[in-house]
Amino acid sequence: MICGGDFNFVFNLDLDKEGGARRTNFNARKDCFTLMEKYDLIDIWRDRNPLTKYFTWHSNISEIHCRLDFFIVSRHLSFKVKDAFFQPTFHTDHCMVVLCFDPTDVPRGRRYWKFNNSLLSDPAYIDLINSLIERYKQDPSALNADPVFMWENLKFKIRAETIFYSKRKATQSRNYERFLISHISKLESDIFNGMAPNSQDDLENAREKLHMLYKNKLEGIIVRSTARWVEEGETNSKYFFNLEKRNRLLSTIYELLNKDGVLMNDASQILDEIRSFYTSLYSARHCSSTPCFDNLPGFHSD
Repeated sequence: MICGGDFNFVFNLDLDKEGGARRTNFNARKDCFTLMEKYDLIDIWRDRNPLTKYFTWHSNISEIHCRLDFFIVSRHLSFKVKDAFFQPTFHTDHCMVVLCFDPTDVPRGRRYWKFNNSLLSDPAYIDLINSLIERYKQDPSALNADPVFMWENLKFKIRAETIFYSKRKATQSRNYERFLISHISKLESDIFNGMAPNSQDDLENAREKLHMLYKNKLEGIIVRSTARWVEEGETNSKYFFNLEKRNRLLSTIYELLNKDGVLMNDASQILDEIRSFYTSLYSARHCSSTPCFDNLPGFHSD
């Protein structure tokens, strides 16, 4: 969400107003704060200029200056705002607020795989892995292999089997969710039109199944959002959706200074620079043939 204009109030009487009485439209400010908290919005210019004083409205008669004009944007979109600044105009007592926004999505590659420990409560998954281990123990090629190699190879096989199982389970869950939504809609339509007056129990049962499905999905979102605390009914799932989205955006590199001090914001250039840096870092280099201990007192190489 992006919202901007003349709000006719100031957020901070110390930073956003100078001259006149220490008051503003407190009711409007309270409503705006409520809206910002509900939808996780921020005053983007103030967020980037926390202590700077700048005023967008001036009254030459009463010598009052206020910052009444600003943009509030969704926190998860703040990384796409390249700049926010004020620009003088004419024939008005307000300044222009300029927001430079880049809607381009940063291409994302595959993430690091993390084990979903909720699978440990899935009997089907447990049986699958136990069966895999038993088959691996009977594999003739593994009987005489190095124990370290056997262990690493087994972990690789478990990882591959887990990824395949998780993808299949996620697909089944999405299909089941779509089925429940469609089934509930049909039951509601039939009941409302008098075509299935005895289907109320089926409707409640389907709603309960959908509720449990969403509850399990929310638990996963809470874990991925790394929320430190949560109480049953304390807040709705939108908070955790936003938190997960924010964490995902925080892990994305939008700008990067290269070795020459040039700021890059093009995704392909950033990827090339990172690839070049780590290629150079982990490439083999010429090392001195002089033993390193020869320079230490009391040590001599043979």
